Amino acid sequence: MKTIFLGMMMALAGAVQFTVVAQSDPGPPTGGGVNRSYDDGFVYVDSTGDAFGYTSFWGYQDSSQVAGSFLSFHSESYLDANTMQLITDSYDISGLFFPPPAPYSGSPSGFGPVIPDAPSSRTIEDIAVPEPTSFSMLTVAALILIGRVCIERKKSPPNKSLQATRDGAGSSAVAVHVIRSRVPELWR
Repeated sequence: MKTIFLGMMMALAGAVQFTVVAQSDPGPPTGGGVNRSYDDGFVYVDSTGDAFGYTSFWGYQDSSQVAGSFLSFHSESYLDANTMQLITDSYDISGLFFPPPAPYSGSPSGFGPVIPDAPSSRTIEDIAVPEPTSFSMLTVAALILIGRVCIERKKSPPNKSLQATRDGAGSSAVAVHVIRSRVPELWR
């Protein structure tokens, strides 16, 4: 428990930045017969070799990807530390009476609902990534202290108030007591 607590303080104290490695590969903007993987689905070549430009080997994750007669897939990648690129490929699914409910994953067999094996449109958007936020150790300690005092005050019975100590420290004495009782190993 001690290690987790200190680890959390260290993580919050410094600048924290996460980098996501893209596992998607949307392929070229035009042309079929290509496996395309996205962050929220895929469009792969099926066992028929995508006969007549259609495939049964496709899948998507969320119903929000369907808008009218189009199914959108998204791929995020980082161009550098400050810029993310969002590729959105839209597929015309007007040939489907009803798209299968999400999440859906089709079969490579060539049987099942089919969609075009190439996107009907592609948009590319470069998005500025905000700078990571950093907290000082003092800020983190103050947030923990405030949270602990609020929890202790909430736990006290409603008909009893917190009493000041003989030296008149009042709630600050309670706060120090809360910190010392919760994390005594930090004071040693």
